[in-house]
Amino acid sequence: MSLRLLQVNLHHSKAASAALLPRLADGAADLVLVQEAWVVGGKVSGLGTKEFRLLLDPRGATETTP
Repeated sequence: MSLRLLQVNLHHSKAASAALLPRLADGAADLVLVQEAWVVGGKVSGLGTKEFRLLLDPRGATETTP
């Protein structure tokens, strides 16, 4: 059994978040490590789907992306 891992820095970008979703839908990775997610209203945005679970570090920064 193998685990496909993807690491990505989204640079707080809405467009980068949107570009990541099709790769996930295609089964490109089993686990994705995301840095600098796009944040709106203190919540990670652009990555929510019913097919994927989003796990967050409660100590992580949730300041709104400028």
